[in-house]
Amino acid sequence: GSGGGGGSGGDRSRQPRAERGRQRGGGEEPPNGGDGAGADEEAATLARLVRLLQRGSNEAKRCWDGFCDRNAPRSKGGSAVRDPRRHSADFLREFLCTEVPISGWVAGVELAVGEVPELQSRWNELADMATGDDEDPWADPHLLVELLAFGVAANLDAAAAAVERAAASLGEVGDAAGDREGDREGDRGGSGAGAGAVDQGAEHFDPE
Repeated sequence: GSGGGGGSGGDRSRQPRAERGRQRGGGEEPPNGGDGAGADEEAATLARLVRLLQRGSNEAKRCWDGFCDRNAPRSKGGSAVRDPRRHSADFLREFLCTEVPISGWVAGVELAVGEVPELQSRWNELADMATGDDEDPWADPHLLVELLAFGVAANLDAAAAAVERAAASLGEVGDAAGDREGDREGDRGGSGAGAGAVDQGAEHFDPE
């Protein structure tokens, strides 16, 4: 195929959902640095993705808890906030795009677009946008997450199943993810000891 599929209105569809949502009013600001109603709406969808991941595997739960213990704001009692519904879209997106192996998102998107024509059409739009910028859409976790967020927001069962499929990848490549985390700790001059101490003083969140 070749790039440049028709449509002069493409710029509008290329605008990220979070940006489009911010232009609509109404809604309170999320607690962790949100940008108003659009970010609140986006955060609600991304929180659903996180909760689906948690239901998909115990490794996903542990990964989210560790991420929150390292990065989340603290509750009044001093424990890390683990409830995804209490975080901003930016915080949730960072977790989804940096902590979940991209192989999981690829498998999830392949599953979703194979079952739902609406998701296939949406993915084609996102892929055209990426290839028009000489980028590989399958190598961009933000686009893969965007597609599944679109499906989850539309309450498509296939999208929810795809997110749970992505959660399974955390168990499959958990060792590789741990190596990446160790590398990051080493870059900061740490020894990785923080990962073993993350459960101290953290609130428990049950995704059910």
